[in-house]
Amino acid sequence: MNTHRFFFSLILIFITLYLTSSSDCDAHSNQDDTPFNIKVQQSPLILIGTSLNKNIDTNIPNLFNVTFLVQCILKGRPTQRIIRVVQAGSLLGRRSCQRFDVDREYIAFLEPFFDGTYRPVDLDEIPYNNQINLLLEKTCGLSRTYSLTEVNDTE
Repeated sequence: MNTHRFFFSLILIFITLYLTSSSDCDAHSNQDDTPFNIKVQQSPLILIGTSLNKNIDTNIPNLFNVTFLVQCILKGRPTQRIIRVVQAGSLLGRRSCQRFDVDREYIAFLEPFFDGTYRPVDLDEIPYNNQINLLLEKTCGLSRTYSLTEVNDTE
């Protein structure tokens, strides 16, 4: 009886270790080898913006929600200036893992989800920097659109 309890405890420890170790993006998931033009084709919405806030779900530690400040829309319909991105991180059944570190700029590959929220398509986001501009210039079909602002704030 004690050996059964020992093995059960051991299995529980391994499961717990596996779940906590897989809760963050591992080093290998940072190597997204999907070509940029394929990411453009697979994404209904491509935004440049800043991650303002990251709320980790305590029940599902590998998922989080992000408040995202939209600076530019490269592809897709206009959005609000500040949007909510849900189910970011490492979703079961997907190969990608988003990070969206707070106060960093990203190119985000999203799809509309529900009630004005968005979620990542199965692609990693790209940290935005000046070198990315060259990549954007070489990618056909992308143009800059700006997010919707609040309607007549000054009235």
